[in-house]
Amino acid sequence: MKLTLILVLAIAGLTGVGILAAGCGTKSIKAAAPGTVQPVNDFENYAYQVLEDTQAGLADVDAKIKSGELPKSFTPDYDRAAVLYNTSIALLKRYDAAYRAGSSVDAIQLEISQDLGDLIALGLKMWPNKIKAAPAPPAPKK
Repeated sequence: MKLTLILVLAIAGLTGVGILAAGCGTKSIKAAAPGTVQPVNDFENYAYQVLEDTQAGLADVDAKIKSGELPKSFTPDYDRAAVLYNTSIALLKRYDAAYRAGSSVDAIQLEISQDLGDLIALGLKMWPNKIKAAPAPPAPKK
């Protein structure tokens, strides 16, 4: 049940980020996962990929708000998305450390999934007509 919820939220996270990036017409900026040499599992890798796309979308939205291409009324949603992005990065660093130490990561993973869900909601709010199909998340390992 937990894995299903996490996968659903992960799909939703990628969809929301796709909406955020599609709304600004940017290409994804690929960067190394902060604080990790190699992701510890598919969830961590997937979350970093989603956040890399979010980073690109946020940079473009910021530029478009400053240029007047997007209205200033987007600023509170942009600010909230930026906070969620930064929070998710910090949570992923904690997740990585806990996983490598052999500790339970269930609560942290749920927090990350919830932040991704909130990012989706913001993406839908800002660009309701830019919905596109999300690629499938990584298959759970059995």
